[in-house]
Amino acid sequence: MFIAISCNDVQTNNASKQSDEVNSPKVVLEKQLPDAETSIFDWAKKQTPFDGGAFDAAAVTMDTRFGKLEFPGGYPTEETIQKVYDELDLQKATQLYLSMYPALSMKGMIEGVVRDYGTHSCSDIAVTADRLDSKGVWLTGNTESIYSMLVFDLKADGPTVFEVPGGLMGPVDDANFKFLFDIGPTGMDKGKGGKYLILPPDYEGEIPEGYFVFKSPTYRAFSFVRANAAVIGFGEGAMDYFRKGCKVYPLSTGPREGKYTNVTGIPINTLVPEDARAFAWMHTLINYEPAESFGKERLGELASIGIEKGKPFNPDARMQKIFAKAAEQAIAMSRVIAFNTRIENAKIYPGLEWEGPFVINNSTFYQND
Repeated sequence: MFIAISCNDVQTNNASKQSDEVNSPKVVLEKQLPDAETSIFDWAKKQTPFDGGAFDAAAVTMDTRFGKLEFPGGYPTEETIQKVYDELDLQKATQLYLSMYPALSMKGMIEGVVRDYGTHSCSDIAVTADRLDSKGVWLTGNTESIYSMLVFDLKADGPTVFEVPGGLMGPVDDANFKFLFDIGPTGMDKGKGGKYLILPPDYEGEIPEGYFVFKSPTYRAFSFVRANAAVIGFGEGAMDYFRKGCKVYPLSTGPREGKYTNVTGIPINTLVPEDARAFAWMHTLINYEPAESFGKERLGELASIGIEKGKPFNPDARMQKIFAKAAEQAIAMSRVIAFNTRIENAKIYPGLEWEGPFVINNSTFYQND
């Protein structure tokens, strides 16, 4: 933040103006900075130097969507201070709900699988052997795939082995819902099966041979891999495929017995709370995972609304109200973005509203990649 303070009264020609006077239609927005080819020095040669005259300061009385703001003599009144901080915290919390949603969604899936499917160790594997049904509340689950859900907790188990049978496919994602690696035809095993070794973010030990090795930036990770029902069948056929070929265990223990459960028909909730509870989830997340997995800027944003790593989360009545409103606003924004994006490339057919899940129509999420 930069604060400019002037003692020259010629700089305050708007000191008595109202906001409607200052923000008049006469202000024309135009290109002010050098383009991609022009140097700052060549740009400056074409500009008119400042003559020492008045600076067009903002008004001392502003009518905003969150109330009337007053700055007599340039300084905010107590009422203005409260309004501004309420709005600042609301805006920050709203954006953080949206920005943290991938990590919150991953938290919901990990906790839902462990809690509702009863996978109480990394060696326990849940399988929708008869496909998902409406009792499973998932964000993007479908009723055609045979899923296997696996939860990794590298803080609890250390380096963890994931034995993959041939024909299994899907991603392993970290706690921020960021891609870690693929298994199957697009993975290192090329669809033939193999052993993957997932290392914790702080691991510094020796790395054994014979594994496809990946280091996770977070302690928790999740995989929802898929198998072809036309090959392995449904029901007991699917269960037998996973029992024989899919195993997860800490490297330190070696292969161990796990529980394989057909979870078709078992109720599960993996969704993110659409209320203030989401901010308590954020506090839990950043306290379990390494600070580096979120970055200093994101942690600073969270700290600005009272969510800090290593400190209790005890929002007062004011902040609880703000968190509730922020969640509501963020959900409204996400619904609009999801169902009526402004990105034209997301539209599949000209003139129609069918949209692809990859809004720029490629799976890397980078334009022109």
